[in-house]
Amino acid sequence: MPGNTPEERIGTMLDLFSDLAGRRLKIDESVFKSELATGHRNRAIVYMMLNTGMIERDPIEALDLYFR
Repeated sequence: MPGNTPEERIGTMLDLFSDLAGRRLKIDESVFKSELATGHRNRAIVYMMLNTGMIERDPIEALDLYFR
């Protein structure tokens, strides 16, 4: 997602998905926290993506956005 900060990227993501959904969406914080606590497979995948050059940003930041 484009943006200079994590907050800008979250806003860009919400705007994009809200436009696609035809209504304003919001992040369910309880689902986010659950994914953050249990998303071990996704953590492994994001580090493989970093290793192969598929992502260039901080993998934890990318994963945070993905979980949101």
